[in-house]
Amino acid sequence: MKQNLKNEIVRLLIDRNPNWVSEAIIKNHVSKCNDTAIKNALQELCDADFVKKEIDPRQGQIKSVDYYRIILDNLDIRETIKVGNIEFPRILSLEKLHLLPENLNEQIQQLAKYSKSLDDYAAKLERIEKEQKNYWAKTITVFTILLGLLAVVLDKLPRTITTPSLGLKDLLWQNFVPLIPFCSIIIVFALVIYFVIKK
Repeated sequence: MKQNLKNEIVRLLIDRNPNWVSEAIIKNHVSKCNDTAIKNALQELCDADFVKKEIDPRQGQIKSVDYYRIILDNLDIRETIKVGNIEFPRILSLEKLHLLPENLNEQIQQLAKYSKSLDDYAAKLERIEKEQKNYWAKTITVFTILLGLLAVVLDKLPRTITTPSLGLKDLLWQNFVPLIPFCSIIIVFALVIYFVIKK
């Protein structure tokens, strides 16, 4: 458990290299261990010369803060932070102070751009949801009318003629003719449904 905790701390410090990382940030990113276990792990890493410690004394009554940085040489430095499809430049402690302002400005601009993309995506989802509601409202309305009309038509249809004296041709003709208005109504409503849903 202790070795796993130290490995997590080392991985975090390598990822944040070359910057100093406060103890509070370390606690936020490693396993849920108590403060004592984290302090002991950090101290062991310092004793083993894997990690260097620096104390910010602060001023007045504010409590001092411990900062840590990996000591290992020739480590790759991650220069950006990716959020979605947008990359933000990291603020690195190796940079001179007077060179930092535009990096901060760029981060703010990229955040604004990312925020706008989220707003656009949310608006698109809202528009799609509205279109789906309209689609189903139209579909349900048309089918309700169609079912009601079918019920009326079926109720008014004449009974099927089954007179034995009639030939097959005459029998089919006399039973089919009354269905012509019904079939016409079905075709018309099928076309109406198609064009309403298509819009």
